[in-house]
Amino acid sequence: MISKLGRVTLLGVTLFCLLTCMAQKKVGFNLIPDSSFENHGLLFDGNSINADSFNKLNKFWSEPTNNTPDLLSTEYKKGTKLPKFYYPLRDNYFNTISDDTILLYPHSGNSLVGFVIFSTANTFVKYKYSREFIQTSLSQKIKPNVKYHVSFYYIKKSSFVIRDSTPPLGFFFSDTAVKNRDSKDCYLRTDCTFFKEQYNPQLQFYNLPFSYSKTPIWEHITSTFKSRDTGLSYLTIGHFSDTTFLDKHFARDYIQEIGYFIDDISIHETPCIVAPDTLCFNSITPITTTLGMPYFWSNKPDGSDTLSTDSIFNYQATQSKMIYAFGQFGKDSLYINVLRVKRPQWQDTMHFCSDSVLILKAGPNNYKYMWNTGSNLPSVNINKTGQYNVTLKDGNCSDSASTYVIKENLPLISLEKNYTICQAYSDIIVLDAGDHYYCNWQPIQSNDCQIFISYFVDLTLTVKDKYGCTNTQEISVKNNCYPRIFIPNAMHLDGVNKTFAPQIMYAKTIELKIFSRWGEILFTQNGQKIEWDGKYQGEYCMPGLYYFTIRVTPLDGEDIIDKGCLRIF
Repeated sequence: MISKLGRVTLLGVTLFCLLTCMAQKKVGFNLIPDSSFENHGLLFDGNSINADSFNKLNKFWSEPTNNTPDLLSTEYKKGTKLPKFYYPLRDNYFNTISDDTILLYPHSGNSLVGFVIFSTANTFVKYKYSREFIQTSLSQKIKPNVKYHVSFYYIKKSSFVIRDSTPPLGFFFSDTAVKNRDSKDCYLRTDCTFFKEQYNPQLQFYNLPFSYSKTPIWEHITSTFKSRDTGLSYLTIGHFSDTTFLDKHFARDYIQEIGYFIDDISIHETPCIVAPDTLCFNSITPITTTLGMPYFWSNKPDGSDTLSTDSIFNYQATQSKMIYAFGQFGKDSLYINVLRVKRPQWQDTMHFCSDSVLILKAGPNNYKYMWNTGSNLPSVNINKTGQYNVTLKDGNCSDSASTYVIKENLPLISLEKNYTICQAYSDIIVLDAGDHYYCNWQPIQSNDCQIFISYFVDLTLTVKDKYGCTNTQEISVKNNCYPRIFIPNAMHLDGVNKTFAPQIMYAKTIELKIFSRWGEILFTQNGQKIEWDGKYQGEYCMPGLYYFTIRVTPLDGEDIIDKGCLRIF
């Protein structure tokens, strides 16, 4: 299966400045089996060949899209010393500047390869773009986290003078051969499978300069890279720009092309630090190099602070930083990115109120989660007391967090809902909410947990504990003036208490009845004031014991009946 954009995880194709590799010596051998295209069969006289011919002529190189790259050699015609390539040169206004046959010297050996991007807007061609590629099987797979030095020589030509951006030259490494899987050739077609794969080259070389001389000079390009992928066995070289880029920078009203001639391609494993460039926080990872003994490790590019002189450096990843290694082949540097899983800042013990649900959020949505509740979501809803643990994972890095959650009951309010006072008595009641973290009374706007009330009012009490749990209660203070009753128990017809006059306050009406010892009614009176002068039918009653009943109708509430005896002296 072809490696696609989604499958090709670049090492972040990390391009390293060559200064960090100064004085380094190449190790290993060239991974390109025929670096200068010398291993080919007999060529015919001409400046272009079809794909079948290219694939058959060269033992190690092929064309994956069945297009027509050029294999040029000083050997393709007897007696010819230089390969010839016809290339009309035009300006941006489509005027022909020259119509020359360019003579190319191979950079080394006898052969070179040329390939182009070809475009046309003419109606006789159905498809607008054609891109040529060359592909080879590497003599050794690319190793992950090992640095490689890439080198090649090129000559860039165009059929017109370009002042805009031009498509980059891309190097794409894959685990399987990249090839067209359509029944038809991809020549002059952009809808074939190859172009729909959206390959993402690990190396791209932008804005390479053009050459316009009849005998152009080879330009030299070098770079270094690492890959995180394993099993990369194939290299495809060509123009990987998508159609949007080509439409913007490349389309014209007639046939035109940009071409590269390329020679002496090499890929060597180069001395470097051998280590992953991303580590998990606080992990200890052995780091080694291919620099050769003796060497030492440092935090600084000049090696002024030696961290270790061992061949293997056990590096503890506490922060992202640059690591430098020095050895007999030179020095190398590697920026190690420390990936730290952002664990939640939970307290050891957390509280929530019984009338609510606690939401425990562990982290961002792109992590993976495993809770001791069985959930794998970023957050869980807690409704009971208990221990809660979660493991967070980001890629290969993980961390864990835990907390003990306590479900708190709402604060208790021990007050009654209804109270009464009588303002006429100047009554004052004390409302004590108890010992709470916070109290609030409305509408009187008091924050004291104990208040004094001397008037009628409807109150709302809110209390809160130290965990923020709240409780409320409605309290009503109403008017209820109970009658005050004072009843004498004796009369002195010729002394101080000559009359029987009970003192009763806050009554609507009073009914008094006096009885003899035999139950005979001697006196009856109704009103707000009552008084008996001790007479019956106009005559004073004889001294002795008499009885009374008093019915009091209060201002609010049920009647009150009082009974007793009265002695007359």
